[in-house]
Amino acid sequence: MIRKMGGKKAMLSFMIVLMLVVCNCGIFAGAIKFSTHATVLVRSEILGLHVLGVHCKSKDDDLGLHRLSYSQEYKWSFSEAIFGSTLFWCHMSWTDSDRKVKDAAFDVYDAKKNPCGRESSCEIEYHATNHGVMLYNAATGERNEVVVWRNL
Repeated sequence: MIRKMGGKKAMLSFMIVLMLVVCNCGIFAGAIKFSTHATVLVRSEILGLHVLGVHCKSKDDDLGLHRLSYSQEYKWSFSEAIFGSTLFWCHMSWTDSDRKVKDAAFDVYDAKKNPCGRESSCEIEYHATNHGVMLYNAATGERNEVVVWRNL
């Protein structure tokens, strides 16, 4: 048998749930991640006078084309969509000394792959080198290759 909850009890229950969601606190704070604030950073480590073109976007946001010289960075921050559907991808390209265009396109942030783990915020850092694009782990100093440049 289903009992109807009184108006005051229903309102109190609603307010408690709302407070937990909005404050991201309470008894669930350590167990449930309500939202993630992420930062993606792209750094050019392409040696020489080459300019790296970086064009990133999501389904909803086109971040435009950014041109990076050696040691320059481009970064942006965002909050993950409530149902974990956030996906950003980038297209990067540059022209080498032999006038060959180097090209790569890949996902830089996919919420479904849980890149931040259980953390409520994280920074994901990519280094573009002459050979390809590396994912940099600031905690360990390690770099893992994500993609090798294609020749166009």
